[in-house]
Amino acid sequence: MSDFDMPREERPKKPGGSGNGPLAQRLSEEFINAQNSLERTVQELRSRCRALNERLHQTLRELEINNSGANIDQLAGFSEESMSVERLGRLLVDQRELLETAIDNTRAVTRRRLR
Repeated sequence: MSDFDMPREERPKKPGGSGNGPLAQRLSEEFINAQNSLERTVQELRSRCRALNERLHQTLRELEINNSGANIDQLAGFSEESMSVERLGRLLVDQRELLETAIDNTRAVTRRRLR
């Protein structure tokens, strides 16, 4: 199990090398984790879209070859799978928006000055 897969309190303590401190380390780790999660969602969405696409192409080929006698069993469960893909797409949008908000909030720290 990598350090990033462990809860923060169970991770081994590392000596501070660059002097950034624990807050910078946590920020870095969380952004890396968020990027990895986003990438996993993208990969899963791509995979599921390809699978749906293949099912549709096979059904279309069957219809073009056999017309009304076509075997359309590939369409069974298609609606449920499509809804699953749609939910995954919404998850990706939510993840991206949360990450963009986090970036904006982090950027706001550098823009604030003592007056």
